[in-house]
Amino acid sequence: MTPFAISLVEETFAKIEPQSEEFARHFYDDLFATAPEVRPYFEGVDIEAQSKKLMETLSLMVKGLNDLETTIPMVEELAKRHVDYGVQPDDYDKVGASLMRTIARALEEEFHQEAEMAWDETYSTMATVMKMAAYDTSGRGFKSKRPAGQKPFWKFW
Repeated sequence: MTPFAISLVEETFAKIEPQSEEFARHFYDDLFATAPEVRPYFEGVDIEAQSKKLMETLSLMVKGLNDLETTIPMVEELAKRHVDYGVQPDDYDKVGASLMRTIARALEEEFHQEAEMAWDETYSTMATVMKMAAYDTSGRGFKSKRPAGQKPFWKFW
């Protein structure tokens, strides 16, 4: 990601944070309305507590865009936990679509084309990291480590 794209994500997220409760509520409302098949992942989950986790995770990812050495391992571990919840690789697209709609709703006219592209790149990269960390090509979850000496793809990003 370019420094300009990172700064756009940081600046727009700074405008979202003060409305974090409303943002998270709209996100989950959108997700459950557009992808009801993911609702079982949240059975028995306190959605208010989950909303706080969502915002904390987004904050960590945004702040970590300038420090991928620290951020990527955290994202990989998060992905492995999601396998245990039953999350499938195609669920990441559903979450990404809801996230983008929620950001657009929160920012309105401030969600211009460059900001949208920066957020799309951010989410796509993180989702790719998560899927690579958690799934083999058949979609079955696994917990194996990267072969010794192999550089992760994000080192070239």
